[in-house]
Amino acid sequence: MGTGLRTSRGLSVWLIAAACAMAFGCRTSESDIHRWGETLNGPKKLEAVMRSDKYAFELRTEAGLTLIRMKPRNGRRIGIEGGDDPEQTGIIAVLASLPKDVRAKMVAHLIPQLDANIKESNTRKAATHQDDSYPYKDTIFALLTHDNGSLISNEEERRQLREILSNWVADDFAGRIDEPSQIFSVDQVLGALRAQGVKHLPDLLVPNAPKLDRLVQFIADLGDDETKLRASKKLVDVAAYTASPKWREDRAPSVRKANQDSKLNPTPKQFEEQLAQYQEEELTRLFSSMKRTGGKPVVDYLIGFASQKSVPEKQRVAALAALENNLDKNDPKHADAMFALASASDSPDPIRDLSLRRIGEMPRKNVIAKLFSLFDHPNWKVRWVAAELVLKMSDSTQLAEFMTRLGEVKHMALAEPLRYGELLEDLKGPQKPAVFVPPYAEPKNKVPARLTALSWYFHTGTSKDIDGLKRWAGDKAAAPKCPPDAKDCEWKCEAPTADGKTDVREIATVGEFVLYCVIPEIDRRNAPQKK
Repeated sequence: MGTGLRTSRGLSVWLIAAACAMAFGCRTSESDIHRWGETLNGPKKLEAVMRSDKYAFELRTEAGLTLIRMKPRNGRRIGIEGGDDPEQTGIIAVLASLPKDVRAKMVAHLIPQLDANIKESNTRKAATHQDDSYPYKDTIFALLTHDNGSLISNEEERRQLREILSNWVADDFAGRIDEPSQIFSVDQVLGALRAQGVKHLPDLLVPNAPKLDRLVQFIADLGDDETKLRASKKLVDVAAYTASPKWREDRAPSVRKANQDSKLNPTPKQFEEQLAQYQEEELTRLFSSMKRTGGKPVVDYLIGFASQKSVPEKQRVAALAALENNLDKNDPKHADAMFALASASDSPDPIRDLSLRRIGEMPRKNVIAKLFSLFDHPNWKVRWVAAELVLKMSDSTQLAEFMTRLGEVKHMALAEPLRYGELLEDLKGPQKPAVFVPPYAEPKNKVPARLTALSWYFHTGTSKDIDGLKRWAGDKAAAPKCPPDAKDCEWKCEAPTADGKTDVREIATVGEFVLYCVIPEIDRRNAPQKK
């Protein structure tokens, strides 16, 4: 009897509990909801509450928020993304399983709560330096992207959620960009938000900003024109400060402390050199970031910086390198600035070379006349690079103009025609080089043009061409001489001697160029084939 009574009573208790459960929440309260978030099977109960239409929407919403807040289990936020138990799927899957009208109502209840929790998290973070906003951010991102965004049917809600995420990224970009605990990375978030996601990031571009290069990368890749322009202006402000004496003054204490920590005792001069080196490194990195964004403010600043002769050469070079593909190809002022640097007699070779490279990025019609004007430059290396650019910009139908202008040159280095001849092989056009190049070797042409055509054989000729070339071996037309006091200029080739050795020969005529430069090179190139 006692056993039967206990069994009967146990069954009664079970039936009462079952009836209560079937009544969906006769005793369920908000405190139960919060407690379940800490228990092993609590997630299933919370999901059941969300699914049941017997609960008030406020309680169902709180069940969803509790799922979101649940601490990770085995490194996984099962309240959001589900766990290994197929009966515990996570809030996103639960929302996806609800009828559309019910889901829309619940999402409408959740959005203000998600927004408020993120804002509260940001406030707490300022005091505790701990960021607990990630689960709310991850939920918002999942809502927007799950099943191609099908969980959000209201466009205003979609806009609101995207704005919340955009603000979240900007609130602490440096602290959140590499956080490993988040389900969806900042890269994924910004990749989905595109221009809207980065619209606040230019405000973070300030002196000493952490992760500045990553900020710039996202802005450059995803930003719209207005955002990129704001970033360009902000970067100019950062660069102006970084290049200033104020930057050194502000950095001096930290550099001094680093020396003390490392037990270093530099002299005042050595200390100033340390600061200068540090400043140069910062500027170089900053110029790389400026290259990514470009924009008129950045371009104007970099042109002005590179044009300052008082600035160290390495920094000027870095500024010119950052202008790559950023100059306005149709702005004559930009072209003029580069030509001024290229043609200045006191421009260091690296400055001149990069200036001409920037010119090479512009349309041929906009720069060709000025490039030809550099053919008369007293520094033969300037013409060398300018002529290379002309050939690289031209096709075979424009070769005659090049050869005519080259024919007017009075002084040359041997390296010039050899390089021009090499480039002829790559000229595009309706005819092959073997058709349009050989006529320029004839005596009716000026010597610089002839030497350029003969240099084409130097690079491409075969043993079949040697007999035809020998007819020029006795040509007495004088080769151009080096400019007075020119550096690195010579007219010499290494040619074989009668005893089978080689000797360096001076080149004074077209014939000697053929005999001691072109034919020996063809022989050397084809020697393995002969053997």
